[in-house]
Amino acid sequence: VASSFLISFFELGVDAFQHFLAGIRIYHVQKWNASIFLKPMLFT
Repeated sequence: VASSFLISFFELGVDAFQHFLAGIRIYHVQKWNASIFLKPMLFT
């Protein structure tokens, strides 16, 4: 029972870590897109 609990806990941790990495990636892409859209407005 303890081993299956540890395995499920580990899988939850891996899943949460992947969601965390995906969130960082989405944040950087949105920031990059915003800078592309804002730079022409600033320099015109």
